[in-house]
Amino acid sequence: MAYSIGKYIITSIPTDNLWKELCYLVTSNASGEQGLIDPGYNGEEIVQVIEANGNRKLKYILLTHGHHDHIGEVEKLAKKFSIKALIHKNDVTLARHSPLYALRFENRIIKTPHEIVVMSKEKYEFEKDNFCKVIHTPGHTSGSVCFAFEGFVFTGDTLLKEIVGTTDLPGSKPEELILSVDKLFGELKDTDMIFPGHGKPLKTIEAKNWWSERKANLPKDITSSEVK
Repeated sequence: MAYSIGKYIITSIPTDNLWKELCYLVTSNASGEQGLIDPGYNGEEIVQVIEANGNRKLKYILLTHGHHDHIGEVEKLAKKFSIKALIHKNDVTLARHSPLYALRFENRIIKTPHEIVVMSKEKYEFEKDNFCKVIHTPGHTSGSVCFAFEGFVFTGDTLLKEIVGTTDLPGSKPEELILSVDKLFGELKDTDMIFPGHGKPLKTIEAKNWWSERKANLPKDITSSEVK
């Protein structure tokens, strides 16, 4: 599925049948420069989409967090395109341990993502006048982030359509997630499109309206049985 927003084309790539994680390729209309968000699995199809857009001008691999279903193809793709993947410092260890979680939860073997580096900036440039902003949104994981462009944002597992990320996993903190969702809305315009790590995209105003009602009824401890 492809979306045209402002100066970019956003292509969503489903990466597996179990977790239904979505990888996204952002392609600049002007230069063909590309950013890849959360390459979970299905690496061959991801490569095909990259090569069909922008003439292989992949500039960034950006990771919203370190869970295996979001980074399973990092090692392969980073080496293929001779670039590093960027992750928040708080999720480096989680990413390094991702093969253990992949084996335990999905009986899948993935390579340890050595080709990752810690994000060192709050903004990453696309072309000369465009950029994506890194918004730290801990809660689902300690190093969860969202990537905001002009007109749209990638939220990983921080915020999905009428749901937020689980907080019953190691390193998760429900109170932080609540603050992070509030913080995220403060950074976005109502018309911005939200592209989550799982499920359908939605407008920020839709998410805000849902959150204003849902937040008031949240239990003190958010778990997967309450909010996923």
